[in-house]
Amino acid sequence: MRLSGLLFLAGVLATSAPWARASDDASDAACVVEGWAEVVADIDKIRRRAKVAGFALLVVDSERIVCVGYRGLADRNSGRPVDDQTWFRIGSVSKTFTALGALRLAQAGLLNLGEPLSGDVLKYVPDNRWANTNGLNVGQLLQHSAGLMDMSGAEFNYVNDGGLNLQQALAISPQSRRVQWPPGLHTSYSNSGAGVVGLAMEAAADERFESLMREAVFDPLGMAEATFERSIEVVENLATGYNTDGVSVIPYWHIIYRPAAGLNVRPAAMAPYLQMFLRGGATQAGRFLSESSMRALEDPSETLAAKSGLRFGRGMGNYHYQFRGRSFHGHGGDADGYLAHYAYSKDRELAYFLVINAFQPPTLRKMRDRVQQQMIAPLPKPSYPAELELPPKLMEAMTGAYIEVTRRFGRARTKAGLRVVVEDGRLHTIDADGDQNAMIAVTAKHFRRPWQSVATMAMLPDGDGGWVLQGEIGNYRKPSSGDDSE
Repeated sequence: MRLSGLLFLAGVLATSAPWARASDDASDAACVVEGWAEVVADIDKIRRRAKVAGFALLVVDSERIVCVGYRGLADRNSGRPVDDQTWFRIGSVSKTFTALGALRLAQAGLLNLGEPLSGDVLKYVPDNRWANTNGLNVGQLLQHSAGLMDMSGAEFNYVNDGGLNLQQALAISPQSRRVQWPPGLHTSYSNSGAGVVGLAMEAAADERFESLMREAVFDPLGMAEATFERSIEVVENLATGYNTDGVSVIPYWHIIYRPAAGLNVRPAAMAPYLQMFLRGGATQAGRFLSESSMRALEDPSETLAAKSGLRFGRGMGNYHYQFRGRSFHGHGGDADGYLAHYAYSKDRELAYFLVINAFQPPTLRKMRDRVQQQMIAPLPKPSYPAELELPPKLMEAMTGAYIEVTRRFGRARTKAGLRVVVEDGRLHTIDADGDQNAMIAVTAKHFRRPWQSVATMAMLPDGDGGWVLQGEIGNYRKPSSGDDSE
């Protein structure tokens, strides 16, 4: 079943955006707003010190490209520079695109994100012993709240030429997708969940994932230079990926789940994608995501914390985080030799995409910090919610040793990974390294750190006399006094 007609009937415009290639003639740094050329220069200094080959930076507001900068080398051996024709791999940023595809299918009435998986798709997620009460659905997979651990070593390291379809990929290690805790309870990052989402999309639309994404996402956004496949144009223009030393070449990684991390893009092609977020789901051509789809994309809904009203953390392929008291939404990506990140600030009405061709997370972090500093610089100091004084008996009930109850890889920890104590009339967390930080109560169940302007953690009774602590710090449980399940 092809999508174009269905999407049109659903009222979703699919016209290519004429401004998608607006920066084709850009030099190595074309910035139309004061201060951004200096940002490009500062990032380049960071690049040189870290011996990163090259980078690309794109900054947009809702109507124009604010700055585009290319510096360094796409390939050290040939001396080919990074320029406006260079392509990059963007790793897990792919997950946001996959989420967009799933949301577009839902808008067209082809996919129900809240309906439990069934049929052939379900067999690739075996042994959900909570299926009668907590059926696994696509929305949970997109929010990393499906109860899955991450890919096994057999999946990460599977050698292939990129020709695997999703059924073949998901058949490699199905035991790695055993549901470890009830779906919709905690969030825990999983690449393999995106593979299952891709298969569910194929089943819903009766179409191959790669072509489905072209019709549902790339073409409507005007992103001609974006593909989940290793096309001829990608081969001819792709930046070479390098290891942590910035010199050792890492071969092209054919991840078996392309919906998780397989996307290749020309950075300037990201402009309409970023502007769509700033416009609340709209493009110059019309409505791309409905308002309800935008809320589903941005706001967590499928964890205990989210169901208690916490609106911080992972939405569908989109992460709400804080930088210096300001909220951003975005996602990062690692593609073996490349690191990427996009983010947008609703307060500042700006968005950026940044990518380097080296596996150096600290370097990308420094570059991101410089970009985000520039974005928030004109804004007034953030306002912080007043602290709620909690009853001493409630705080005392919340204190104690908390065990980490989810894991991305390996075995679960059986010893306490976190302690909650009362000091100076406040709750504090003390982690396994001894680092202590205050928990400032925003409500009786939601907390923030002193430097955060929104609640980022939830402390909730578990119904059995114990407590659950969820948030950006992870997922922890304090067992009841009579609980011997440790």
